[in-house]
Amino acid sequence: TYLGKDPGNRVFQGSIERGQGRTVRAVVWFSDIRGFTRMSGELPRDGLIALINDVFEATEKALARHGGDVLKYMGDGLMGVFTAEGEEFHEEVRGSLMLRRSSASSADLFRNAREAAAELQTALRGIREDRASQELPGADLRVGVGLHYGDVSYGNIGAPGRLDFTVIGPSVNLASRVEGLCGKLEASVLATEEFVVRDEHVGAWKSLGQHEVKGVSEPIEVFELAQDEK
Repeated sequence: TYLGKDPGNRVFQGSIERGQGRTVRAVVWFSDIRGFTRMSGELPRDGLIALINDVFEATEKALARHGGDVLKYMGDGLMGVFTAEGEEFHEEVRGSLMLRRSSASSADLFRNAREAAAELQTALRGIREDRASQELPGADLRVGVGLHYGDVSYGNIGAPGRLDFTVIGPSVNLASRVEGLCGKLEASVLATEEFVVRDEHVGAWKSLGQHEVKGVSEPIEVFELAQDEK
């Protein structure tokens, strides 16, 4: 519940040494609530937590249904991954209590992430409609999603007394920066060229041109998921 399926299984089986991990290729997902600072000033504490939980529940369901894992909740946002390495991760894990899921092939990876992002946007429309019908704050709720594909370091990071099982690396940073462009470009789902060129349904994406992002020396081209796909 606290760590996620794959990290939870690995920790349960004793993968707890700092620095223990591996480099894998993965689709990295970042998402967060647009305009959250304004909402936090308008909603009472319990109402704000209820709204965040609605978003996180919808996001986790979309990720899980399409083979993704939530790795970390961060305020009003979260980080997730889709990997074709699931079978390799799990082959190290033994025991009847392990939660198994089938490993996605590399060809499935990009379709799964795209469909999860589209499913989330559909779920958010339902949340907005429910809140509007009940005259609750959050009827204008929007969530931005950023997707990127590349190498990540996956494993234990932190201090001896407090570890985190997560992914780090330039690909993680870039996915976060792409998600940060959603507000500026008024887009719900954005992806990098590294992701889009590998997606079998490349026609679902529309280029929004090149943009500078913090920490990257050259502008990057970003693509928006077409409205009829969301």
